[in-house]
Amino acid sequence: MIWDPIDRLLWGITVTILFIAGLLYLRNGKKRDSFNEKILLFGFAGFFFTLTVYRILYYIAEIMIKGTYRNNVMYGDFQDESVILVKIIIITYIVAFLLYFLSIEILNQRTNLFIKTRFMITIINIIFIILIIFSPLDLARLIVALIFYPFIMLFLFINIFYLTKWSKFELKAISSLLFLGLCLILGGISLTDPLAKSVNVLPLYISPIMVIVGTIIAISPLLIDPKFLSRAMIFWKIAVLAISGVFIFFLVYIIIFQFPISVLILMVFVDLMIIIVSYKIVKMIKFETSTGNKTNDKDDRLNILGVFTKPPRVTEEEISISKEKKICLVCKNKLKGYIFMCEVCEAFYCQKCIDAVIQLENLCWACNYQIDKSKPTKPLKISESIKDDNVRDPKKNK
Repeated sequence: MIWDPIDRLLWGITVTILFIAGLLYLRNGKKRDSFNEKILLFGFAGFFFTLTVYRILYYIAEIMIKGTYRNNVMYGDFQDESVILVKIIIITYIVAFLLYFLSIEILNQRTNLFIKTRFMITIINIIFIILIIFSPLDLARLIVALIFYPFIMLFLFINIFYLTKWSKFELKAISSLLFLGLCLILGGISLTDPLAKSVNVLPLYISPIMVIVGTIIAISPLLIDPKFLSRAMIFWKIAVLAISGVFIFFLVYIIIFQFPISVLILMVFVDLMIIIVSYKIVKMIKFETSTGNKTNDKDDRLNILGVFTKPPRVTEEEISISKEKKICLVCKNKLKGYIFMCEVCEAFYCQKCIDAVIQLENLCWACNYQIDKSKPTKPLKISESIKDDNVRDPKKNK
C-alpha cells in the first residue's frame, strides 16, 4: 500500500500542524532577550520547519509512484521512486535533526548543560548527509534505518535527561511532553518507511495521526498555563506508559511479521534506552519530591525548560519577597547594573527581564501597569480563578 484518500488528507493536516509548530517556536524565540533562549527555540523552529519540507517532498514522491488504484488504495513499488528525489528527502530529514542538535550544542557550549561535545553530533550529522549523497539508494536507506535512527535516538534520550536534570523542579514536567511528543513523531515517521509499508497490515492513517498527536504534545508547553505543569511525577508516569506502550507494540509487530533481525535489534536498543532514561528521570524526581532536595536555584542552567512555557503570573508573596530582598520579580536573581522599578507598585525588574516583559505584553506582572507608553499592551489570557488568587487586580489598587 502506498496511499489512500484518508492518508493523503491526514498528511495534508500534518504538514499544516508541523508548519504551525515551527511558527510558534519561531515567534517565542523572537520574544526572548537571552541568546541561549533564542537559539534553543530557533533550533526547535528549524526542526519543525524542515520536517514540514520533508513531509511535502515525501508526499510528492509517493504521488509520483506508478501503480494500481483499487478499493480506494494505491498499490505500487517503491523501487519506482526517483533516486534523486528520495535522496533529497532523506537529506532533508537528517537536516531537521542537525538543526535541533546544533542548537543544543551551541547551548551546551555556553552553559555546560552536559559533557562537552565540541559540535561532534552536528559533524556526525553532516557525515551522514555526505554518505547519503554518495551511496546507492538501497544502501542510503539502510544507513538511515540501522545507523542514523539509533544515533539520533541515543542523543535525543541523553538530551532529554540533561534538560530534565538541569531544570527547576516545577519545570521537569515539560521535558516529559517534549520526550513523548518527539518519540511519537519519530515513531509515526518510521511507519512511512518502505519496509514498514510493504507488510500491508497497519492502516495508513496510523502514521500521520501519530505525528499530529506528537507535534501537538511537543508544542503544548508553549500554549498551556505553567501551573498546569507543576506535577512532574504524574506527567512523567503518563509519558513513560505511553512511550513504552507504543514501542512495545512496535517490537511485537516486528517479531510477528518477521522483520529483518537488524530491525529487531534496533527496536530492542530503543526500548532499553527508554527504560534506562525513564527510570533515571523518575528516580530523580522521586528523590527531589521526598527529600525536598531541589537543585541550586542560582545555577543559570535551571531555566532551560522555562523557555518552553508561557510566562507565569506572580503571587502576592513573590511580589513582597522581590521588594524586600531587591530581587527581580521575574527571574528571581539579585539585581545588579541597570534595574527597572514600576512607578505604581514599585516591583523590581532586571534589564533582561523588563525588556522581555515589554516585548511580550508590556504590562507589570504585579499591578498590570503599562510599562512603555509608546508601545501597545498585549495582555495574556488567564483563567479567572488564577487571576483572583495570584494576580493583583489593578482596580483594587486604585
